Amino acid sequence: MFYNLSLENLNNTYIHICTTLGETPSLQRGRWDIMASVLRVARSPKSRTHIMYGANLSFRQLERYMELLLDKGLLRVSEEINSKAKQLYVITDLGLSFLETYRRLAVVDRGKPRS
Repeated sequence: MFYNLSLENLNNTYIHICTTLGETPSLQRGRWDIMASVLRVARSPKSRTHIMYGANLSFRQLERYMELLLDKGLLRVSEEINSKAKQLYVITDLGLSFLETYRRLAVVDRGKPRS
């Protein structure tokens, strides 16, 4: 038996499962997912542009989340020098701790590990 795995069918299946379980389906990333994406990209020093593309963010989202992560000490300006970028950003120890906690919660919530 062959299954039609089109994006539309996958979305419909997801919505059906969520509805059956009494949950609200959402195909959008939440705040924690976006923060984790930015931190994953910044495991090594990266420019704002690299983080924006790597985490799949708009410029407005990038500005918002970079400010939040810097203010909370999860991300910092790297001391590494790059000839093209004015500043590079890298994850902090607190940011690594956040990612580990996020991964553990994702396993509990979704039943599968997140990188």
